[in-house]
Amino acid sequence: MIRRTRRPGYTLLEVMAVMAVLVVLGVMILPTLSGIRGNTNLKAGADIIRALLAEGRAKAIEDGKNYKLTFSTDGRIVRVEPDVNAITGEAAQFDADDRPIVREEELPKGVTVAIIDLLDDEATPIDDGTGRQRVATLLPDGTCREDSVFVQLSEANLKPLTLRIRGLTGNITVENTPATATGAMP
Repeated sequence: MIRRTRRPGYTLLEVMAVMAVLVVLGVMILPTLSGIRGNTNLKAGADIIRALLAEGRAKAIEDGKNYKLTFSTDGRIVRVEPDVNAITGEAAQFDADDRPIVREEELPKGVTVAIIDLLDDEATPIDDGTGRQRVATLLPDGTCREDSVFVQLSEANLKPLTLRIRGLTGNITVENTPATATGAMP
């Protein structure tokens, strides 16, 4: 007589129940993971702006000349470069061995930046005559000519980030977007 031994295993019903639980957990976790990735892009954009501002500020102090931080009109590219004299249209003069920096960075995909006015609840671009929006003029004493500038980083389906550039110190801080500014950007 042949003896049958029982093999351990799972029934089809048990496997289906476990799969259903995994699918439900996946559906619950997926929005959280995509939110983390998006917020990372906004923070990376803020880091780009902060780095360019710090670099422009250091170069303005080193060269003893004004530098400016600008955005492209579509809000995708940030640039730091020597300031052009608004009256004569001439750039600051540099020695042959003292080259000014002109550095440009593109923000992460899907992230845009714009200047906002918290009082008027509207975007207020400041065209510097080159087709770019002037954000800040960095002075040789380490300060910023503009008193207080707010810029907003936006990405679709995410809460925007607001950056504040302080005139006296020339520093930039990341702040939660105030309620008055959330309607300023699409």
